[in-house]
Amino acid sequence: MPAQLGLARDALLGACFVDLHHPEDAERLHAAVASLQEEMVEAGLWRVKTGAGQWRPMDLRWRRVRRTQGNAVLVSIRDQSRLAGLQAERDLLRAGLRERDIHERAAGRLLDIGYWSMDQRSGALEWSSNVFKIYGVRPQTFKPNFEAYVGLVHPDDRQKVVDEYHRFSSSGETLFDFRHRIIRDDGEIVFVHGAAEL
Repeated sequence: MPAQLGLARDALLGACFVDLHHPEDAERLHAAVASLQEEMVEAGLWRVKTGAGQWRPMDLRWRRVRRTQGNAVLVSIRDQSRLAGLQAERDLLRAGLRERDIHERAAGRLLDIGYWSMDQRSGALEWSSNVFKIYGVRPQTFKPNFEAYVGLVHPDDRQKVVDEYHRFSSSGETLFDFRHRIIRDDGEIVFVHGAAEL
């Protein structure tokens, strides 16, 4: 524990455990210590003061130890500052992805475009909501994969679509452009233009 806090071992001997915690955590800390039993308990995240005077999030586990000289508390501590930083970074990335998704949906509605991705090993497709709309199928009932997709293609264009896809897959090229007709569930024939990049 001294190394994690940047304190000399001697500085901790005789120190009051409560004094190492953030003042705003004092009431919660007193309640937690008062309820301690003799088994190890997950105490959660606490702000603990380092030797440099900084407050650092630490994951604590503790238990009461009965001794002949009186009770003591055995504490296990793990520095969580790196994890806290990663969680903050993750939250920022999630917020950015949500914002990007909102913009992509708006562009899709305005321009009548969608986006998709494909797992080349399994053939599974992942479609944006606008791709489902363009193809006239519902995400609840249509599970996109290459075979199901070919089933949506106009019968006169199916062989061409399959041949073009296989040619692209074995060519080593990174850009794929396609145009063909599809037939929606309501019978409407629609011309689609798509592009893909590996």
